[in-house]
Amino acid sequence: MRAVFIVTILLSVAVGSTAIRLQMNLDDADATPTEKHYVVPKVMSLAGCKRLYLDVGSNVGLNLRSVFEPEKYPLSNLRANMSKYLGDENIRSKPFAESGICAIGFEANPKFIARHDAITSAYRAKGWNVQYLTPAIVLDHDGEVTFHVDVKPAGTGSSIADRLKVPNGNTVHKKFTEQTLPSINFTQFMEEHVMPLRPQLEFVMMKMDIESSEYIVLPALAKSSALCAGEGIDLALVEYHKWAPETALFKEAGPLQAHLAKELQKCKNPTVFDEIGGETYGKSDPAPLPTF
Repeated sequence: MRAVFIVTILLSVAVGSTAIRLQMNLDDADATPTEKHYVVPKVMSLAGCKRLYLDVGSNVGLNLRSVFEPEKYPLSNLRANMSKYLGDENIRSKPFAESGICAIGFEANPKFIARHDAITSAYRAKGWNVQYLTPAIVLDHDGEVTFHVDVKPAGTGSSIADRLKVPNGNTVHKKFTEQTLPSINFTQFMEEHVMPLRPQLEFVMMKMDIESSEYIVLPALAKSSALCAGEGIDLALVEYHKWAPETALFKEAGPLQAHLAKELQKCKNPTVFDEIGGETYGKSDPAPLPTF
């Protein structure tokens, strides 16, 4: 009988600070990965940031890119708000030392790791202070979660909800595979990394498109001061989905919005909410990365 060894290897991908742990079965000299165990990357320092953009549900990454390269995305449905609250386009294209702008993207699907690392590398070379937390399922707790990954190349619609089973799952022409991935407690992220820096952080803008997890994440945020302007998030642009996870207390936009309005009466100035639709540019990003 040939010996079989189990080896756990920790790989740190320097660009993007993504940590990936691979568990491999070594059968004699042959090594074949049998399982990938992903870890949420360590959050970068926000020291010195004056304006912060949180791209919650980054997909291919173009919304975060439009903060710093708006000329490449003239039809972006976030463009007006970015100019109003993060600074005009000339300011945003300057290095962090001059603009004070920081951006963090959150994405659950690990297929985008390489793409996000490439963006991060190119942007940091330009002096832009950015990070993608990929993979990280934005939820109300840390842990490992079953994620339903859209197997099509674009990877759109991947969700913690089993869209084949929940009402209004909108699964026409879609196929999913299950994958165990790490989750991040978004309320805790806000309380540890963002809220202690107010008022150093003059403005915090969030876009949220997390394929129905908003029905879990937003009520959890409302229990804290994270949805109070001036304390947590000032502007939240949210896409509400027609389906919801089975465990969600709220499963439609109307009841969720009514609940938030009631909960946020405790705030001197509640977070301003606006609803956004789908991506203007779909789920592809043809714009080349900047050169040095």
